[in-house]
Amino acid sequence: MDLFDDLPEPTNDPGPVKAKQPEEEERGEKRKREVSSQDTEVEDKKQEEKKVCKADLPKLMGFVSARRGEREEMQDAHVLLPDLTATNLPSQVSRLAYFAVFDGHGGARASQFAAENLHHTLVSKFPKGDGENLEKLVRKCLLDTFRQTDEDFLKKASSQKPAWKDGSTATCMLVVDDVLYVANLGDSRVS
Repeated sequence: MDLFDDLPEPTNDPGPVKAKQPEEEERGEKRKREVSSQDTEVEDKKQEEKKVCKADLPKLMGFVSARRGEREEMQDAHVLLPDLTATNLPSQVSRLAYFAVFDGHGGARASQFAAENLHHTLVSKFPKGDGENLEKLVRKCLLDTFRQTDEDFLKKASSQKPAWKDGSTATCMLVVDDVLYVANLGDSRVS
C-alpha cells in the first residue's frame, strides 16, 4: 500500500495567473508593509532572546565521591567551582566554571597543592581583554596554568628538608559560557 496514492502528481506549472486589480494591488502593498513591520518586531524579539539566553545559561552542578584505598592517607583531591563569575572576566564571558580531580601518588601534598592553587593561577592567567580568538587564548591559558602550578610546587617541594617526592595527575574541566574545555596531565582522563 502506497501512502501517497491519492495525491495528484506534482507539476512545474504554477497554475493560472490572475491579473491584479488596482484595489488588490493596494491591499497587497499594505499587507506587505504590515508583514515587514511584524517581521522586524519578531527579529528584535529574537535578538533580545539571544542576549537573555547568553546570560541565562543552564546551572552547572558537580558531585564527587571519594574513598581511601589501601594506603594510610587519602592521596587524591578535587575541586568543584561551578561559578567563578565573581572573578574579573572579559566582557564577552558570562560564565566561568571549574571542576578538577587530582590523583596523588607518593603522598597527598602534590594533589593538595594543585587543588588549592591551580584554579587561582588559572583565574590570574585567564584572558582579560576582548580577545578575538578566545578559544586559542583559553587553550594557551590552560597550558600556562599547568606549567606554572608545576613549577610552583617543585620550588616548594625542593625547599623542604627532606625534599618532597609526591606527585599528582590532574584532570580539569573549564566551562567558558557554553563551551567545555578538558585538560589533563598524567594518565588520568575524562571519558
